[in-house]
Amino acid sequence: MNRTAIGSVTGAVLIGALLLRIPTPSTRSASEGRRTQQSATLTQSIQPKAGKELPEDGPWKASQDYFGPARSDREDCLPAETSGNRQNVVATQRGGRIRINNLRDQLWCIPHDVTVQAMIATIPDPVHTRLPLVFDRSIEAIQLAAQAMNYAPDRYWLPWNPQGEPEWNNYDSRQKAEQDIEEKEKQPGVLMFRWDGKNHEALAQVLYVFLVAETPTTGINGQQFRNAVDYVQVLCSNVGAAGCASWDRIRIFGPTFSGSLSSFIRLSSTVQNPAGEQQLFTAYSGTVSSSRAIEKQGLPYTCNPKLPCPLVFRTFVHDTESAIRRFVLDAINNGEIQCTQRPEIAILTETNTAYGSAPENAKSPREFMKKQAQSEIAEAPVPDTEKCLTNFLYPREISSLRNAYSSPEGGKGTQAGNAASQQPYLSFNLRDENPNTNDEPPDFSQQQGPVSKEATLMKIAAELHNQHYKYIGVIGTNILDVMFLSSFLRKSYPDARLFVINSDLLFERDLDNVPYIGTVALSTYPLVTRNLDWSTHRLDQQRLPFADQYEEGQYNAAVLTMQEMLAGPDSIVSSTPDRLMNPVPYELPPLTESSRQRDLNLKFDPVNQSKLTPPLWLSVVGTGGYWPIKILYQEKGASPASYSLAQQDFSPGWRSAIALFVVMAFFALAVLFKASPISHFLRDFSAAFDRSGQRLLFLHLCIACLFLGLMMLVAPVCLYGDTSGPHPWSKLSWYVWSMTGTALVFAFLLLLAAVFAHINYLRHKRWLEKQMEQDGLRLENHVWRERFLVWLMPAGWWLGTCAGVVAWWRLFPYDNYYYGFFFAYRVVHFASGVSPIVPMFPLLLAIFLWGVFEMLRLRMDDQFRPRLNAPNFFPGHYAEVPVVQSVSRFLLERKYVLAFLLIFLLWLPFFNPVHPFELFEHYSFGRLFEVMFCAVMAMMLSSACRLNQAWEKLRPLLQELERSRLRMAFTRLKGFGWSPIWKHGGQEGDWINIARSLETIDGISISNAKNQEVFGAEHKTEMSQIGKDIEEIRQKRQNLRTELKQLPYGYSPLLHDLACCMHRIVSRKHDGAQPPESNQSPVKAVYRFQKEFAGIQQGFATLVNRMAGVLPSVWEKNPVELQADADVVEGKATVQHEHLTDQELELQRWENYIALRFVAFIRGALAYMRHAMIFLGLSFSLVLISLNLYSFEPHQTLLWSFTALFVVIGAVIMRVLMQVHRDHILSRITDTKPNEVGWEFYLRMVSVGVVPLLTLLATHFPSIGRGLLSLFQPSLEALK
Repeated sequence: MNRTAIGSVTGAVLIGALLLRIPTPSTRSASEGRRTQQSATLTQSIQPKAGKELPEDGPWKASQDYFGPARSDREDCLPAETSGNRQNVVATQRGGRIRINNLRDQLWCIPHDVTVQAMIATIPDPVHTRLPLVFDRSIEAIQLAAQAMNYAPDRYWLPWNPQGEPEWNNYDSRQKAEQDIEEKEKQPGVLMFRWDGKNHEALAQVLYVFLVAETPTTGINGQQFRNAVDYVQVLCSNVGAAGCASWDRIRIFGPTFSGSLSSFIRLSSTVQNPAGEQQLFTAYSGTVSSSRAIEKQGLPYTCNPKLPCPLVFRTFVHDTESAIRRFVLDAINNGEIQCTQRPEIAILTETNTAYGSAPENAKSPREFMKKQAQSEIAEAPVPDTEKCLTNFLYPREISSLRNAYSSPEGGKGTQAGNAASQQPYLSFNLRDENPNTNDEPPDFSQQQGPVSKEATLMKIAAELHNQHYKYIGVIGTNILDVMFLSSFLRKSYPDARLFVINSDLLFERDLDNVPYIGTVALSTYPLVTRNLDWSTHRLDQQRLPFADQYEEGQYNAAVLTMQEMLAGPDSIVSSTPDRLMNPVPYELPPLTESSRQRDLNLKFDPVNQSKLTPPLWLSVVGTGGYWPIKILYQEKGASPASYSLAQQDFSPGWRSAIALFVVMAFFALAVLFKASPISHFLRDFSAAFDRSGQRLLFLHLCIACLFLGLMMLVAPVCLYGDTSGPHPWSKLSWYVWSMTGTALVFAFLLLLAAVFAHINYLRHKRWLEKQMEQDGLRLENHVWRERFLVWLMPAGWWLGTCAGVVAWWRLFPYDNYYYGFFFAYRVVHFASGVSPIVPMFPLLLAIFLWGVFEMLRLRMDDQFRPRLNAPNFFPGHYAEVPVVQSVSRFLLERKYVLAFLLIFLLWLPFFNPVHPFELFEHYSFGRLFEVMFCAVMAMMLSSACRLNQAWEKLRPLLQELERSRLRMAFTRLKGFGWSPIWKHGGQEGDWINIARSLETIDGISISNAKNQEVFGAEHKTEMSQIGKDIEEIRQKRQNLRTELKQLPYGYSPLLHDLACCMHRIVSRKHDGAQPPESNQSPVKAVYRFQKEFAGIQQGFATLVNRMAGVLPSVWEKNPVELQADADVVEGKATVQHEHLTDQELELQRWENYIALRFVAFIRGALAYMRHAMIFLGLSFSLVLISLNLYSFEPHQTLLWSFTALFVVIGAVIMRVLMQVHRDHILSRITDTKPNEVGWEFYLRMVSVGVVPLLTLLATHFPSIGRGLLSLFQPSLEALK
């Protein structure tokens, strides 16, 4: 007899035998009373159903393979390789069939003394759906649950072929193979687990899990389900198995899909147990999330407490409808949406499934309002969600479009993998491997079908854009469809914030998650590893490899199912104290101790099981995983748990940042205390003798930036640092506490330094006014300017800083949502991609740099700058003061103020200050970032306006010089190029200019009688006065040298004043004596030095005035040769001193001296312009970096308006640079051709604009950003 005939005979005998089961009374009470009497004969009563044929291959194969070789009575067990005739098998009248007397013993080969348990798991069909990934995850969840119960996987049998259908050469073979596959797929699969502990502790030695297929549209496979129920009843026919009796409940792990509930109810209601009564079921699902689908099936049943409930159902995930409503409520409470005039939340969902109808069902808030009123965390009335939501159905079979988008070649590597192919990462695409043959009707239009679906999606995206939806949700059964739609929407409508109703690790895969960073996830299980420590307070709990929240829910459902099943019919959970027999469910919400203990033990009333609603987490996709935002809902009765940041939470990025800010604060204090008006390098940062008060203002700004950064960094430690234990530092390392304490100390020192600097400025100002009055010097008294710059503006800086600190610290509230703790948790993880503190640093740095460059701008002040003092009708007479004021004055000219306001106000609507970003943070974070962002933009625009203003004032001076005879002198100056001409050099540059001017003066001989022939007798008086001026300059040079020797090098005005104050306090404490007058000698020495320095600058200006008054008449007597001037213009002239007379050389010395003073003045203005361009390039890059370091989801109008500003500011810089490099006078100085731009121009344009351009391109084109990011990936990994 062949194997097919044997299978047919066996099936027929089995079916006939099952029909011979002994009937029992239908009343449940009677059966309960006779349960003991029937148990003795139950084994003989269960026989195969009449006429039922079993195929040759089935789930019993795994059982035969496990028990068969070990049995001593092997003749009574059908071997695994055949179902042929044996001596103990009685043949029927038809020779091709056999009759089996005891299925458990003979077909399944289970010895009578072996205790087994069996359950059913409904999982996605891996072949006839596009959900093989969900099937694999479900199998993994079952195996992990069995492992938690101390069972190890041993055997399995599956009716599905993972290799697909083979190619057949003839029709008959194909038909035969298809029939065999069809018969095989009528059987359920099975997973067998063996006890892996001590034998005397085993409640069941073998655990059977029968696998029944289901699909989202058709539901549960009825044939497989009925067979699985029969097999469970057969396996449990032995009363020796603890808690396993055929009349007891059958445990169901599932269903998987919400739409499968109807088929499950229909199938389970028709099943009877061997006693003839309705079979009892307990179903625990880890994936069913549609509350409307559950309610439609009448679940949970309202049962008589005195009678067993026919079906107990519980789901271990939060329902989708209330999740959407709670998300809407949170968005309203956070001020993100209004829900007044139009819907602002759109949800794309699938068709033809109960899960896909959840968004439409979420528009009915009646039940939700009732539950919300009972919730302890309700803070506002529930709005009518119908006004907030719009439901979009995406096309059927969207997978065909997804497959068309995905490359069929799977081995090419991901985008990030191509950039770093040396890393051993697998490729990933969204293409399906197996065709769909049963779930839905196939698409017959292979070419135009995907294009049509793409057109539909484009229309949806256009409507989303036109209606300005702020949040877009994507709901789908297949995670690949959800990922594809999320990526499509991110590209087609990037203005909105995406959210999904699932946490899946495919979203945060490091190589491919750039388009998904910032996607918000609503889930029961956030897949945050640290949640295990927060929820269970155990550091030894295993980290299980869950890929999404549904796999985790399935694990918890399977664990509870196995616990109740192994405990027996008289108890709900195991009383075994061993943790392996009572494993802790994964990622429970933070509850009170009583609630947590109840949920850990799972002692709930099946009748009132609906009261145990799973939690609802709001998390966000970042780099390296999901990052928690808040808990939108937790069960009633829960209270805030004790959350704290442990040692492992503080990333190297946070430690590096706080160390960097401490170092910066240290150097800032050192500069502040060491800065002196006579310092070579720190003169620009000393406000001791600042007459305008601007330096003091910008010093306050820089100190305030450092103070704000330090207070932001220490907030998580101060508010949520783990201080449990006998000492506050017992849980955190000394490094964290010491760095936090050091940061607080430096923050306090910065405050003190700001106060002392202000006091020091006021004291020196009063002393300076008194001294100038004694010296008879003119004293400018600007009361309102002093009040504005010295009092109002610094007070504004510090009020804004304090408001920023308060606003930042208020983002860490202690509430039932745990938002404050999760905010702190994300703050200290710099490399998460969603750390809210990281984008603040570039803005703080931009503000700090603006303050520094503004202090450098003040080099062009009236006291120490190179002076021209040109006479009337001489170049520079009218241009000197406007150039100086364009650089040194705090306020811009009126027209530039109007231009600044016009551009800023035009940009502001595009920024949309009311709601510029779609954030998932508290609205205070958005307001704080917006204020800082607008402040940086205002600083950039003011710098650009001042840059253009300075050039517009300097350009007429250069044009006057080019029209003057003095232009020839600039050609003769040597040692200047574009690099020196752009640099001012600070005090060292001033000394160089003075030295060169003095050298030129030393070469001038006024007393030579022959020179009078050149300058004329009519200028004899002027020549005499010039001689006196030269002698006076030489005397001032000698005085300056004397004062230099008297200077107290290393003198710091602030330190000196502090020492004087301390001395005065100590002296008064002891004898009331005043500090000696010598304490003021450094101040007087500095004052005398500055006075002499300003005097020599004024002497140079006076000499320029005298010489410039004589030169015009001399030039009239000695006209220049046109050809020589033409050669100079062309850059061909060479100066040959040997052909010049003494009188001509003397004239050139005069011209050279005046040219040197003009060059010193021009370099001062160009130095500011250089600093302004550097700041604009850096600040623009920092602002764009700030937008890219965090998932702000800025509106495209903002990005394009920012691009327009880049074009405007870039055009201003390019225009200025081009005109500078083409200017005739500057070309003469640098020995280049005028009206031409050389490589210096392009080099400077690249140095100023390449970084902002790259950051702008990275913002608009994410692929460029990923390429640039890959260059810094190793360093970023070190910050995690």
